[in-house]
Amino acid sequence: MSNLKAKTSVAFLACAAALAGVWFGAGAQAQPSIGTAEDFTTSEYFDAPNEKQIKSLITGAEAQPQPGGRYLLKQLKLETFRATGEREIVIEAPACLYESVARTAGSAGRLQIQSGDGRFSVAGEGFLWQEREGRLTISNQVRAVIQRAITNAVTEATAPLVITSRWFSFDATNHYAVFHEEVHGDDPEMAFTCGQLTVHAAPGERSFEVIEAWESPVIIGKADGRRVTADRVVYTRADERAELVSNVSWQQGRQSGRADRAVVLRLEKDFTADGHVAMKLPRESLGAGGLLLSGSNAPVALADTNAPLVDLFADHFHSRSNLLVAEGAVRLMDVTNRLACDKLTAQSATASASEETATAEGNVVVERGGGSLRAARAVYTKSEAAIVFTGEPKWTQAQMEGRAERVTIHSETGEIHAKNQVAVKLPVGDQRASFLTFFPAATDTNNAPQEIEVFAREFTAKERRVIFLGDVRAHQLPVTGSEPRLQCDELEVKFAAATSQAESLQARQSVVYEQGLPGLTNGPAIYRKLSTRTLTARSDPATGALLNLVAEGDVQIEQPGNRASGGHATYTAATDFLELTDRPTLETPQLLITDARTLFWDKTNHRFSGTGPFKIRFKPEVVKQAAGKLKTP
Repeated sequence: MSNLKAKTSVAFLACAAALAGVWFGAGAQAQPSIGTAEDFTTSEYFDAPNEKQIKSLITGAEAQPQPGGRYLLKQLKLETFRATGEREIVIEAPACLYESVARTAGSAGRLQIQSGDGRFSVAGEGFLWQEREGRLTISNQVRAVIQRAITNAVTEATAPLVITSRWFSFDATNHYAVFHEEVHGDDPEMAFTCGQLTVHAAPGERSFEVIEAWESPVIIGKADGRRVTADRVVYTRADERAELVSNVSWQQGRQSGRADRAVVLRLEKDFTADGHVAMKLPRESLGAGGLLLSGSNAPVALADTNAPLVDLFADHFHSRSNLLVAEGAVRLMDVTNRLACDKLTAQSATASASEETATAEGNVVVERGGGSLRAARAVYTKSEAAIVFTGEPKWTQAQMEGRAERVTIHSETGEIHAKNQVAVKLPVGDQRASFLTFFPAATDTNNAPQEIEVFAREFTAKERRVIFLGDVRAHQLPVTGSEPRLQCDELEVKFAAATSQAESLQARQSVVYEQGLPGLTNGPAIYRKLSTRTLTARSDPATGALLNLVAEGDVQIEQPGNRASGGHATYTAATDFLELTDRPTLETPQLLITDARTLFWDKTNHRFSGTGPFKIRFKPEVVKQAAGKLKTP
């Protein structure tokens, strides 16, 4: 929209039209009273104290009286001057018929009006001046030429702005001029067309206030090929403001946009669009706002003419210098990503603002790669290459969903970091042999996929790996109080590339696994517990079913009536065997096994075995009971 600034050249049109009234008024006063005059000259002077300065000078080749109080003036020339002596305007007509009764002047011939400095002129074929109405009409082949001011004598003169139309009118009473029908404008910067161009002059001034282009105005910038259309264009000289009204559209190459209304402030380099704003533009033109959408801090190749464009929709759009604002149902989309919010603000780096940032506020939704993140606010900082989401952020990615107080996405690495009150739901394997069903009941035959929910202080996700830190608590859903659950200081989960199922889980530091209700010794909610320093579980990437589990460091296993311990424990799902090594011990209601090389627990058949040497010590009550049975006859 920057090429609308060329419309300032139209300012001179009002000057030319306004001064037309000066000529005809002076011409009426200077009419010859009797006879034919040849090579006549008539002058008028200013009032005191400038009584020696010519105000107007009229010359002609001939003035002939005509019947009915009419006068035919040939080769007429009118010059007006300012009190300082500078020429103000020059008006010429090969012929002019003045009617004293009707107080009109006109001709089918040519009329030309030119400023004293030669910077602008307007001419056409056939004209009529109606003195009572204060109206001038040029009826055919109107052509106005505006030459720009030269501020440096060395500078070469540039091509002028040329405006043509089929006919032209000037209303001296109401101070406006109109170019009618087939209006065309052309200068080195731009070209425009419209059905009607109206120039409103300031009362008492010989310059314009407002210019209005009507009837399908089209403006084309020659430097960049930008094409702008609207139902009406209004330009105000005081603030160099161009307003485009109704059905506004613009296009430059592959870039385009539309709105109900748009405003351009040329001096401030300010552009505003309102109402059903829709734009297609390169990502880099959005500055940090585009990076908020893409999640990439990599520079964009400006010469890549085939790069996908970004779609921007909003109720209001405003750009000024280094600031861009979109408001009201904002949507920013490319072929793979989408950003929605109530307000988007992007600021480029300047001398006063060293940082390049973008802020999305209100109902923020970012969607990319099949995942989404929702929050009240998102702030992108280019120097940190990170987007920070606050205001109850929630996200989904593949089969994972979570929430936290604060979520940060690092755009260069794709890493997600969540902090404070983290809660994440993860898909795990089938119910019978999942990560958190280490002690399945005999009736657990349901192989439906299960979910676990993990709570922690911090969470990090990158590619196929997630890590939970700080007071980690994992629960298999639904939470009933007896569900399988895990506590530790750090939990790491890795996902299979093909199925997005969890393929491994490792809990580290102060690991405690529990299942059932504490104190319950029988029934489906029987209490069982495993504690260790590190617990690692691996599953089948295709099905998510548990393959094996390894506990390392001070392993303790408890279930009603049985306690086992060792330095290392391995569970294999295929055999349903638990193997204890590194000084394993086993305590049952009947006996205590120590000093074994290996102890095996057959969970399916509830049998224990070991490899020697080992020690078995029966409990006194068992020995006593056995002795009693031997003494019984």
